[in-house]
Amino acid sequence: MPLVRLGLFLHNVCGVDGPVAPLVLCKSSALDVHMFKLVWEQVVSATAIAFTTIDDDYIIEKAISGFRQCATLASTFQLPEVFDFIVLSLSYATGLLEDSVPPRTSSFPVVEIEGQSITVSPLSVKFGTSLRAQLAAVVMFTISNGNGNHLKDGWAPVRVLRLLVYNA
Repeated sequence: MPLVRLGLFLHNVCGVDGPVAPLVLCKSSALDVHMFKLVWEQVVSATAIAFTTIDDDYIIEKAISGFRQCATLASTFQLPEVFDFIVLSLSYATGLLEDSVPPRTSSFPVVEIEGQSITVSPLSVKFGTSLRAQLAAVVMFTISNGNGNHLKDGWAPVRVLRLLVYNA
């Protein structure tokens, strides 16, 4: 962007008149914690939206990688609220929390397989047919398993999903 256009941009958008301080490059990691604290919620939210809405396998792979990288940074910087937010975002991405209260009457079909009767619930069919929900559950359980000592409020959705998957 030419200097004249940059000056017009700063004036129109930012309301800055006159010279702007030069950009200072810092090769130290002293500001990493502060930068991560400023942007972690927006990054995790954007990653969760990309994971749940975009159907491209490459984007889903990058979103999973982004969740894991945010968890690594949160572990390094000792930020438990980041883990709680990641686990909560992934638990909603499974789609299982919407139906977290199963009906009391179990009028689900029963199927005989190899001499055993198996009850087929709509929850198990919904979860079994959604690869994205299964990936979200795997990533959520992996992050909570590897960083369980950092979770505070994030254990509630982990427990609910564990019970739902076990009972489905």
